[in-house]
Parts: sequence; structure tokens; C-alpha cells
Amino acid sequence: MKRTLAALLILVLAQKVRSQDSADIANKIREGKSGSVEAVAKQGPKAVPTLITLLQDNKETTRSRAALVIGLIGPQAKDAVPTLIELLDNPAPGVAGEASVALGRIGKDAAPALATYLKNSTNEAGFVRGAFSAGRIGSDATEAAPIMAAKLASLNTQNRLIVLDALGHIGTGARDTIPALEAVAPKLENPSERLAFIVAAGQIGTPRGSTPSKVILDMILERVKSDAEPRLVYLEALGRMGVSSKEILPYAENGLRSQNPMVRLETARVVGNIDPNHTTVVSVLIESFQERDPAARKLAIELIDTLRPRDPSVYSALNNAVNDSDPGVRQAAQAALANRK
Repeated sequence: MKRTLAALLILVLAQKVRSQDSADIANKIREGKSGSVEAVAKQGPKAVPTLITLLQDNKETTRSRAALVIGLIGPQAKDAVPTLIELLDNPAPGVAGEASVALGRIGKDAAPALATYLKNSTNEAGFVRGAFSAGRIGSDATEAAPIMAAKLASLNTQNRLIVLDALGHIGTGARDTIPALEAVAPKLENPSERLAFIVAAGQIGTPRGSTPSKVILDMILERVKSDAEPRLVYLEALGRMGVSSKEILPYAENGLRSQNPMVRLETARVVGNIDPNHTTVVSVLIESFQERDPAARKLAIELIDTLRPRDPSVYSALNNAVNDSDPGVRQAAQAALANRK
């Protein structure tokens, strides 16, 4: 009997402590004093049930702060996903925006519910927030990607930019969206949209052994040809889509001949990512050791360390750089040589 009473007393006390903790969490979120949000977030999963309740509070600021804290807790707050999904359609932008960020921070455990939401959404603002969340989840949000791509044509410019960015962040997990991207490409008249489209296409890439999309390639090449100083993002997109260094080189020539050494080196990086042993890439790297700017010399060393070209003259230049007048360059050269061993 005494044991039973003791057990009941422990349960009552534990319940009282939990109630006090819950009230303390609620007060911190409602008051919003400096440091209170971080303090609640440090409590981790045990704060989540109270935060879920606060997501339905009458005050917009309370709901917004609760979503913010859930995002800070991250994957351990996965029980909040259903309520956060509902808030994507909330008319208060602050609340809906924080819910979107929180879903992205929770990560893969939010992906299935997000895909279902996007599939059934009739609210463009909520759809775009959900797409943003999926983009922040990344490759684990593969299921959402085709749904997002299918809606691109019907979105306004601003929302299309957000969804394109999200598809790019999903990356190789969005490769099933290529047909939908091909369909929307001719409709993109805004320069910002075309740039966002090209960035996303590059991030999505082309599977090895597959033929790159002609529609997308043509769009990228059109942009490359129209610029006197080709944007590196276009060249990088071509490389990720499986275009050979030989095919890219004619469009990279302006960058490789630029008067700006940093532009030359960044262009060499793009071509070198496809073929690190290309003679033009090797020449740019070696010649950059003669630049006055130590930042350019250091970048050349870092690219050699990353690209690992086989040409022996590159490593002769590295050995000489160990005696460079700039300490940062010397340190980078020593590290690159150490990484070869």
C-alpha cells in the first residue's frame, strides 16, 4: 500500500513539474524577452508539445515565435510537422513564413507531408512556402520536385523564382523534372527567370551516360553567346549537365583571357571541374603564380589542390610558391604539397 502511495505521489509531482515547465515555456514565448527564444530551444524535444499548442495561440507574435523555436530545435521537433503544414496557408505572413522555415529545418521527416500538401494545395502563396521548405530539405524532398515543376508555368515571376531556386537545392533528386522544365523554358521572358532557370538546371544536372536536354542546353548557350564576358554560372551549368570541356571551351575563352586574374581563375575552375588536365586550365594556373595580387596566387594554389592536374610543371610551381613573399600563399602551398603525399 505504501509503495502504491509513493508511486502515485511521484506521478503527481512529475505531472506538476511538467505543468510548471510548460507554463514557463509558454510565458517565455509570449513575452519574447531577449534570450528567451534561445532558452526554450535549448530544452529540445521536451519543449515541443507546448510549442505545438502555442502554434495555435490567438496572438500572431506567439505563433510566429513558437514556429521559430521549433525550427531552431530542428529534426527533433518532427511531431510539429502536421501543425506547421497547416500554417503554410495562414494569412499572417510572419507566421506562415516561420512555419515554412521550420519545416525546412526539421528536414527529411517533413518531406512526405510536404509532398502531400503541395499536391493538394490550391493556395499559391502557401504552395510557394511549401516549395521553399522542400528546397531547404534538399535531396530528401525528391517526391515534391515533380509537383513543384508541374506548377511553374502557372506561377507569377516572383513565385517562379522561389520555386526554381528550391528545385535547384533539391539538386540531383529533381532529375525527374527535366520534361517539365523543358516545357516551361520557352515561356521564360524575364532575364531573372532565365538566370534562375539556368542555375537550377545546372544544379539538377544530367545523369552520367544520359544525353543532356537539348532545350535546356540551347537556352544556356543562347545566354552564353549574348554576354561579352560569359557569366561563370552559365559555364558551370553546362559542365554539370555533362557538356565536355572541348564543347565548353569556345564559350569560356573570354573568361580565360580576362584582364581580371580572379575571373580567369574562376573560369579555369569551371573548365577544370570537367577536365583538370586541359592545357588551357593548366596554363592559367601556372601563369597565375606571377600575379601581383597574393589573393590570385593563393586561389591558383587552392585550385591545384582541388583539381589535381597531372602536369608536373604545376607542382614545380607549387614548390616555388613555398618561398612566396606572402605568408598566406606560402601556407596554402605547403598544405597543397602535404595533400599530395
